[in-house]
Amino acid sequence: MTLRILVVDDDDTTLKVVSRFLAHEGHLVQASSDAAAALELLRAEPFDVLLTDLVMPVMSGLELAVAARQLRPELRVVVMSGQTRTADAAEHIVWLDKPIDIEQLLALMVTGPG
Repeated sequence: MTLRILVVDDDDTTLKVVSRFLAHEGHLVQASSDAAAALELLRAEPFDVLLTDLVMPVMSGLELAVAARQLRPELRVVVMSGQTRTADAAEHIVWLDKPIDIEQLLALMVTGPG
């Protein structure tokens, strides 16, 4: 199943590696290093999954996730972080620990949180 995935991370290396990997797996991937630009993409285009870093300047991944779900309630949201899951993470947000386990990433893209 081909998914439309929006990957957001302010770390250029992570953004490129994850985006290329998901594209190589057959998904349609858009990448953004800026949360505000990502919101504009979400307004303009439908996506199946938002894969975002937690810690970013200006807008955190959690803030982006909440705004994204307001725009598109059906959107699957996965937050990547090297930090412990925060108590304010909404139930609809799936947590993916960094360093990223590729098998876990693929499973989350295809099946959701389980």
